[in-house]
This record gives sequence, C-alpha cells and structure tokens, in this order.
Amino acid sequence: MPDKIATLTQPHVVAAEGSADSVLKITDDEFAAVAPDEVDLTETNEFFITVLETIGQFIKCSNGEGGAIVPGSENVIEEIVSSAETSSAEVTSAAETTTVETTAAQAGYSFDELGISQISTIDVPDDVRFTADGVPLDYAYAISGKTTAYSSGYITSTGTGVYPGIVAVDPGRIPYGSRLWIVGYDGNVYGYGIAADTGGFIYFNDPPVADLYMYSESQCDWWGVRGATVYVLN
Repeated sequence: MPDKIATLTQPHVVAAEGSADSVLKITDDEFAAVAPDEVDLTETNEFFITVLETIGQFIKCSNGEGGAIVPGSENVIEEIVSSAETSSAEVTSAAETTTVETTAAQAGYSFDELGISQISTIDVPDDVRFTADGVPLDYAYAISGKTTAYSSGYITSTGTGVYPGIVAVDPGRIPYGSRLWIVGYDGNVYGYGIAADTGGFIYFNDPPVADLYMYSESQCDWWGVRGATVYVLN
C-alpha cells in the first residue's frame, strides 16, 4: 500500500477594508483660501506646495474642469471605493469557489490512485473515495466475518447475470442493490460489489456475511472461507 499524504490548502483572501463612509470628502470651499501660487516656494515648503497642487488638480477635476471625472458627479470618491469593493467581492467569491472545488477533488483517494487491484470486474465509481489504507471514506456500516465464494449459476435472484462483483447476501442484513467494498483480513481485495443475489447459506446456523462470485472453481477454492470486512457504501 503506497504511503501517501494529502495536503489541503486554502487561499488567503483579503477582503476590502473601509467603506465610503470612512472616505474624506474634499470640497473647493474648504480650500478656497489656499492658493498654490501664494505659498512661498522655499526648500522648506516644497513638499507642501506639491500637496497643494495635487489638491488643486483634484478640485478642478471634481468641478468638471478637466481630467477623467464626469462633471456633476457628487460622489466621485464613493463610486471609486464602491467599484473597488465590488471587484474585491468578485475575487473573494471566485477564490471561495476554487477552494470548495479543490477540497472536493482532493478528499481521499480514488481507486486508481491507490494503485491496487481487485477481483471484481465492476469498475469502482469515481465518487467512492478511500483513505491511504484503502478504507472507504463514506459508508453506512461495516460487517466483519467469514465470507465464501461461488461460481455456479447464470442468473441471480434479482434477475441479473453473474460475474465477479455480484455478491450474494442475506437481504435482511444487506439490502439488494447495496454498493459494497470487500477486503479480506489478509489484505486480499475482492473490491467493489453489488448485493444482487441470495445464497442458500442464509439457512445455515452460522451463515457467512457474503458469498462472492468468482470466475472459476479454482478461484473459489483459493478464496475458501475467508474472514473479510464488508463495507456497505452510501
């Protein structure tokens, strides 16, 4: 059994901080008495004149005297902040979706990823996932005990054909149609099966948990009466 470690990560999503309510609103009334050309252009005041020129350009733009701001827009800053928050929300939503999809895709291992073989000829569905030790992640209950094997007959009690993967059960314990995963105590994997037949063993005093269909009598002899765990999958 390969030693595998699954590492799941989640992206760090940074949401937009602040809101339009926290943005300073600047109007030309507040700065009407301040004119860049009236400030003494000394070395000490170079920084302040740069700031005042920037504010002056902003006031001109907000009054429609040039720039990219549309005249008459009373909430220019609010619109910019709102647009940034919308973009951030879209990024956050996309990241959350990616996280869900990634988590689902990485939950456990598929049968192929386990790198093992099974006796059953029924393909293991993609939705059946396993731990690194080959235990199904999602099952209703498990029954451990002895199992037997058979290779006779052509039609099951439910009307299906017989082939490896068809399992005879006591329908009082395991309902017909149940999806099964069966592993011997010794590590031999019968694998994915469907409860579709009933064997005469149900009348025994100490009946097996399941009777597993095999291709040949020699294969049945090899399996014999073997302890196994039958997982009834969801």
